[in-house]
Amino acid sequence: MLGLWVVMIFIIVQFIAMKIKIISIFVNYCQRAGIRKT
Repeated sequence: MLGLWVVMIFIIVQFIAMKIKIISIFVNYCQRAGIRKT
């Protein structure tokens, strides 16, 4: 049962990390686009 919890927590952490990575890439892209516009 403990192993299942560890796996679930690991999957959740990986999912959050992936979301943060995608958001950071999107923000960087928006900032570059904004700099180019101005």
